[in-house]
Amino acid sequence: MATVTSTVVSAVELLAAREERAAGQTAALAQFRKPLISLTIVMPGPRKNGPLPLRVMDIALQELDFLIEEMRWPLLSRQI
Repeated sequence: MATVTSTVVSAVELLAAREERAAGQTAALAQFRKPLISLTIVMPGPRKNGPLPLRVMDIALQELDFLIEEMRWPLLSRQI
């Protein structure tokens, strides 16, 4: 298993990533014309990745996959 290290993210990088996510979501909405599910893990402080947030995201994605399957929702696209 690979070692995951925590990286400090600047406010500028954080805002740029947020804008990039928003642009991608807008493009997906225009392309598919269907509801969109966006999953974001909010972490306080400048360290936005590392073992804990990655594990939380993994569990959240597993739960979302279960819900999608249970509800029989079509999965048109997925980006992580």
